[in-house]
Amino acid sequence: MSFGNKSVDVYVSNNSDAPSKRCVLELTVRKIGNAPVGRVTTAIIPGLRPGKFAKISVDATNILPNTVKLKDTTNLNAQPNENNNEKWQNLP
Repeated sequence: MSFGNKSVDVYVSNNSDAPSKRCVLELTVRKIGNAPVGRVTTAIIPGLRPGKFAKISVDATNILPNTVKLKDTTNLNAQPNENNNEKWQNLP
């Protein structure tokens, strides 16, 4: 993952032997400062052939105040099977 002020790039790969279907990636901001929030934005993950990957840019401009950077929030994402994920993060 790489972060901009209001966006994050997520690399999604299909490590299985079967094609994946198009689906939705959700970015949820749970906390801004000390205030709990539940703001959500989405991006489309295209169907991927086995062994392929895609760079998905998620723009959070519409869910963040002008003065708040995405890296300064608390973010959670959940999906039915978290065991098949790999996550790399390089925050500035």
